[in-house]
Amino acid sequence: MVIDALTYYPTIRKSFHKPETEPPVSYGFAGLRYFLMLFAVPDPTWENLLYPFFLMITDWGFAVFIIVRRAQLGLSLTEYSKKSV
Repeated sequence: MVIDALTYYPTIRKSFHKPETEPPVSYGFAGLRYFLMLFAVPDPTWENLLYPFFLMITDWGFAVFIIVRRAQLGLSLTEYSKKSV
């Protein structure tokens, strides 16, 4: 889980400066995927649920980060730029 958290660093850094380049909807759907995965685990122990829960919270948290950052900069909350970095 530490490595997964560290892989977000470049994306967070880029999104802090250019939040219009990341679509928050895709992270919202990814979080929804992990939320639904929690119900599909055949043996629901905390060890089995911890990783999908971590991914769900990470994706939803990042989507909220993008939305808040766009609001701070006065950018559109629904559009995103497909320009390369």
